[in-house]
Amino acid sequence: MLSDRKLTMRQFAVPQSKGSFRRAVRVFSRLLFLVLRKAQNEYDEFDVPLSQSMSDAANSIMESYEEDPTSITIEQVHDLAYAIVSSEVIPSEDIKFNHVVERFLILLYRNPNGVGWRTVQTFTTLLSSLQWAFR
Repeated sequence: MLSDRKLTMRQFAVPQSKGSFRRAVRVFSRLLFLVLRKAQNEYDEFDVPLSQSMSDAANSIMESYEEDPTSITIEQVHDLAYAIVSSEVIPSEDIKFNHVVERFLILLYRNPNGVGWRTVQTFTTLLSSLQWAFR
C-alpha cells in the first residue's frame, strides 16, 4: 500500500523524454476526441455534459474536417481546449460527474481492456501528462 507521502511527492514536471511528450499528446488528444465524438452524438449511453462553447468549438472543427481534413487549424484546437478548461460545471442529475474532464478521468483510470482500474502510479503519470498538455 502506498503512503500519502509517496503520492504527494510526485511533481507535475515537464516531460523530459520523447516518451513523456508523446504520452502527454496522446492523453490530451483522447480528451479532445471524446469531446468531438460526443458533440457528434456518438456516446448516447455515456453521459458527457458539454457546454455550448465546447459544442461550438467541436462543431467548428468538424465542419472544417468535412470540407477538407487538412483545413483544421491549431486555433480551432486551442479554442476547444480553452472551452474545456474554462467551462463552468454543468448541472446534471448526477452531480458527481457534471464536467467533461470528470467523465474523461473515469475513462482514463480504467484499464485499456475495460476490466478493472489502473494502478495509482500509472494514473498519476497520465494525470500529469494531461496537466502538462493544458499548460
